[in-house]
Amino acid sequence: MGKIYLFLFFLFSISNFFGQNQKPPVFVTKVYEDLYRNLYITKKVEKPELVYITDDNSKIIEYKPSQNGSKSKLIVGSEFVKVLRTFDADSMNALAFVMGHEMAHIFLEQSDNIERIGGGYADKTLKKELKQLKDSLYSNLFERQADEYAIFYSQLGGYKTTHIADKVLDKVYEYFKLDHKLNGYPELKERKFIASSSALKMKLLLERFELANLCLMTKNYNVAVNMFEAILKEGFKSSEIYNNLGICLMLKVIQSDTIYQNYEWPLFLDSKSKLSSNSQRDIFGIDFKETLNNAIGYLKLASDDKEYKLANLNLSIAHLLMEISKEDTEVDHISECNYFLNKVSNKLSQANTLKGILAHYIGDFDQAKQILQNDSEKNVISKRNYILLFGKKQNFSISENPLNCMLKSEANLAELFFDTKGIVRDSSNYGSKPLLPSFSNISVDSKITNTMTCSRIFDKSQNTKVYFAKQNDNCENITENLLKDYSELIFESNLYKFYIFTDWIIRIDDKGTKTVYKTR
Repeated sequence: MGKIYLFLFFLFSISNFFGQNQKPPVFVTKVYEDLYRNLYITKKVEKPELVYITDDNSKIIEYKPSQNGSKSKLIVGSEFVKVLRTFDADSMNALAFVMGHEMAHIFLEQSDNIERIGGGYADKTLKKELKQLKDSLYSNLFERQADEYAIFYSQLGGYKTTHIADKVLDKVYEYFKLDHKLNGYPELKERKFIASSSALKMKLLLERFELANLCLMTKNYNVAVNMFEAILKEGFKSSEIYNNLGICLMLKVIQSDTIYQNYEWPLFLDSKSKLSSNSQRDIFGIDFKETLNNAIGYLKLASDDKEYKLANLNLSIAHLLMEISKEDTEVDHISECNYFLNKVSNKLSQANTLKGILAHYIGDFDQAKQILQNDSEKNVISKRNYILLFGKKQNFSISENPLNCMLKSEANLAELFFDTKGIVRDSSNYGSKPLLPSFSNISVDSKITNTMTCSRIFDKSQNTKVYFAKQNDNCENITENLLKDYSELIFESNLYKFYIFTDWIIRIDDKGTKTVYKTR
C-alpha cells in the first residue's frame, strides 16, 4: 500500500510540475528572444530562464533574480497571455511593452533591492516582500524607472508600442482587479502619464534618427555622429545606431581622400548603403587610423547581435579601407576583410559588389570584371562599379543632367527660418525636466508651408545648421531608371532606396512611393 501511495504521489508530482511549467507559446518566446538580444548587446547580462505557468491565474509577469546559485527567471502567466491575445494584431506589441518593463529592471541594475526581491509589472504579492525593506519608496522609484524605459526596450526589439501602452495598462488593471494605488508602484494615472511621455520621447528620438541618417547622406558627418551619440546617451542602444555611427566614420575617411574613391562602396546603412565622392584630400582633416579603428569598434558592437549579419559587410569594408590607407601595417587587413566578408551571405548582392572591388584592388582584374558584370543586372552599385572600372562612363555637367530640369525649387531654406512666424521650436530640451537632455546642444525646429515641411538642425557644439524640406510635390515624372543613371550618390536601406542629386534626396519605398527632400 505504501509503495502504491508513493507511486501515485510521484505521478501527481510529475503532473503538477508539468502543469505549472509548460512550454511558452511561440509568440511569447519570440518576443522574449527579440528583447533579450538587444539587451545583451548593451549589457552582456545573464539570460533569465523564461518560465510559463498555468496554475496561477493571478500571475502577470515577474522577474526573479538569481539566488543561492539558482538562475534568474522571467515568469509569465498563462492568464496574462490570454488577456494580451485580445489585442489581436497588436498582441506581440502589447507583450513587448510589458516585457520591456521587466527588461528595464535587469538593465538598470536597480541596487540590491531588485537583486533581493525582483520586480513585476503589477504584482499584488510585492507588498508582502516590501515589508522586508526599510522603505517601499525605493520600489516605487524602480517601478517608475522601469515604466519609463518599457517603450524603449520594446522598440529596440522591433515592436511598436507607443499607440497601445495606455490601453495595455487599463486592460491589465481591469482584468486582474488591481488597485489603482498598488503598493510599491506609481498610481495607474501616473503610469499612463509616464507611458504617454515615453511615447512622445520615442517619437522625438525616431525623428532625430531619421534626420541623422539624412545628415549622413548629405555629408554632414559630424552632425550625424553627434546625433547618433546623443541617441545612445538617451539609453536607446541598438545595433542600428552602432552600425550607422561606424558608417559615418568610414564616410569621413572616404570623403577625405581621392584614394578611397576609386570605387563606389556598398556600405550597409541599417541595411545597406553606398557613397562615393570627388573631393581632394584634406591634409588637416582626420586621423585615418584612429577614425577607422573607432568605426571598427562601433561595427563590432553592432555585430554582437548575431541576427544583424550585415554589420559584417561593413566590417569587411572598414578593413579594406584601412588597407588602402596604409596607416596600419601591423594587421593583415586583407585577411580581416576576407574573414568578415565570408560571414556575409552569398545571396546578398552587396557582398558580390565588395568581392568584385576586393578582386580589383588586389589586381585580379578578370575576376573583378566577371563578378561585377554578372551582378550588374541585380545590383545598381555593382553596375556603377563595373562602368567606373571597365566601361565608358558618360560625364554630364549639372546643366546637362536631366534631373537638373526636373528638380527645381526657388525656396531658400535658411531665409525661410528668418521669419519666426510659424516656427515650432524644439521644446524637448527645455523646462525643469527636459525630455531629451542628451540633445541639449542639438535643437530641431520645424516649419510648415503650403509646399513643404521643413526642419532645421542646429548643432551648437559646431555652430552648424543643417536644413531639410520634405516636398509636397513627389515628382512623379522622375522614374527610378533616371535616378539610377543620373544620381550622384545612391543609398539603400532595409526600408528605402535613396537617390542623391546636388541638394536633393529622393526616397523610394518598396511600394514605389516617392518622398522628395531638399537640403542645404
